[in-house]
Amino acid sequence: MQIVSLANKQLSLFVEEEKGLLYCATTQTLHKLQSSSIAILLAIDLGFDESQCLIEVSRLGGVSKKDIIASYRVVSDIYESSKDVNHYPSEIQTTQAETYSDGLYPEIKNIPYQPLNPLFTDSGNKDEFVEPLCIEIGAVGFKLFIEQQKLRNVLAALLEPVLLTRELSSQSVMMEFVVRNYRKTYEVANDCNACEVELFEFVSNSQVIESKLAFNQVAPVLIERMQILTFQSTPFRFCFHGAALSKGEHVFLLPGKSGVGKSTLTSYLAKRGFFVHSDEMIAFNDEFQPLTIPMPIAIKRGAWQQVRAEYPHITQQPVWHLKDGRQVKYVWPDCDGFIEPKPVVSNAQPQTLHFIAPNFTPDQDLKANPHHPQQPLITPLTVIDTIELMTQGGYQVGKELAFADVMAIVTLFSKSSCETLTYTSSKMAYRRFEQILAR
Repeated sequence: MQIVSLANKQLSLFVEEEKGLLYCATTQTLHKLQSSSIAILLAIDLGFDESQCLIEVSRLGGVSKKDIIASYRVVSDIYESSKDVNHYPSEIQTTQAETYSDGLYPEIKNIPYQPLNPLFTDSGNKDEFVEPLCIEIGAVGFKLFIEQQKLRNVLAALLEPVLLTRELSSQSVMMEFVVRNYRKTYEVANDCNACEVELFEFVSNSQVIESKLAFNQVAPVLIERMQILTFQSTPFRFCFHGAALSKGEHVFLLPGKSGVGKSTLTSYLAKRGFFVHSDEMIAFNDEFQPLTIPMPIAIKRGAWQQVRAEYPHITQQPVWHLKDGRQVKYVWPDCDGFIEPKPVVSNAQPQTLHFIAPNFTPDQDLKANPHHPQQPLITPLTVIDTIELMTQGGYQVGKELAFADVMAIVTLFSKSSCETLTYTSSKMAYRRFEQILAR
């Protein structure tokens, strides 16, 4: 990995093999560049216009004129956006990237809050108050007021491992969730009869977060909110979409978009002595230690059969629906200490970091090594490819993204083993983890 000096000091270019990573200090953004885009950037930095860039880059060969023009416009926009906002106020202020505080949830921004007035259950008894479900994760305390008794019972069963039987700590950052149920009437086309449905509204610290939720959509919304509010309320440096596990001194990061097999593999590893810090969010503190956010693992419908071998009770679990329509069931990681009271931030200790991007594939699609047909396929990743994989599922920084932060993340992955793991079963993937632990 090399850092290439540019005349434009608002831009920092990292080059690895034939790929580039461009950091823009003005907009606090990262951009991945292919070799032709790197050449265009260097030409623009030397003062070349579009026609001159086209001539120079065409000499490299292998890239069409159409692709060069398209790349020029992208790179040129980044270059122009990096200029001092005082010189380009009308352009930059409308296109400038959001600051990190824009990604914070309103409950974090608006602390302190006013406690709720007493709520009543839907039993018809006006003297029957809603008893909150209380959960404490690190320094964050959650009170869940669920008006409908049926939903309250289902959520209490789902969250039972982390429900408190004591009062919330006075030192906790307090979050109060309210889930109200109401009925809405819809007119049905070509039918004189109206359709009445029961819906739910989710309120967090007196702010309406979601409305028109079906019964089976409530749990995923609540769980995701608690996870995000937990790491946003804790000093964190970066947060990526993915799972974080550890065993001994080894920390394993499993990033990736939904559907690549991350949660299924995480649940399998939890049965084999791996500690699950989180299944959905890889949140780091300043020392790049993972934060622990104890919440159940969401298993997508296509993996229920596979997970049942390790978690037989999944067959009795209720089906929940994500907002995009996918169906999930929840299982709790079977690992020691996961739900016991403990700091959200892991204790400081030497750790060896491994970046493993899961890539589950059916048997017929796996191009396995013919000499080792039962072994997973391991594909090494460059630092730039690793950062791209870590960020493509979404990410957030705990402060404005400065050059020092980019250097820190580049250094972190430069010192870590980074690979994509292609496999046909969790058992096959586990062999790779055994190899790493045996070193």
